[in-house]
Amino acid sequence: MRAVKKYNRICQHGSQSRSNPGMQEATKHLTDGTIGDVYLARAICYKWRPTIGRAKEEAVPSGVNYDLWTGPAPLKPFTRNRFHYNWHWIWDTGNGEVGNQAIHEIDIARWGLGVGFPVSVSAMGGHFMFDDDQETPNTLNATFCFEGSGSKRKMMEVAVRHWITNHEAELGTGAYGASGVPAAGLTSPATKQAATSPAQPLGPKDAKTNTIGIFSTDQTAISL
Repeated sequence: MRAVKKYNRICQHGSQSRSNPGMQEATKHLTDGTIGDVYLARAICYKWRPTIGRAKEEAVPSGVNYDLWTGPAPLKPFTRNRFHYNWHWIWDTGNGEVGNQAIHEIDIARWGLGVGFPVSVSAMGGHFMFDDDQETPNTLNATFCFEGSGSKRKMMEVAVRHWITNHEAELGTGAYGASGVPAAGLTSPATKQAATSPAQPLGPKDAKTNTIGIFSTDQTAISL
């Protein structure tokens, strides 16, 4: 903020989607009673994340002020897994997928519920499958309870998964205009005609196979 004032600039930060006209319209329908009295929102983030492996300690790259980059976190030896992007998976600098991709869905879910801070939160998860440098959970289920206006209780569920999983509420299947993808995020098996071709890799080729979104519940479900 000191730099903003000093250089007379505007600094904006947000969790995205709030300026999206379609999202604004959908949220309006949730809060004005179009589909009924909404009491539950579910934010899901099923995003394919392969292992980050184990990175060796190495010299700080030229031109990088690693002390400044580390900030208030403990200054530990430099590794690629403590640096760009993979810092999300290290407790000193990140809090995993829930604070990386899922935070966007969490914000939209709270927006749709019309709530502020929760009165109680419970979460359980862990780091599954891989033996690597990641410290934060790659699988997590969390529940947030709220006291809405007029003492109406509301709840938000958050689910994070990192590997092969089925889609949920048709998000990611093509039902909402996106291109269709295999149900579990796998590439199609090689045919007999392609037997001499390189083996098809497991896992999605791009982010289109992820299942990321929000849906809410009263007596009807709406997906965003």
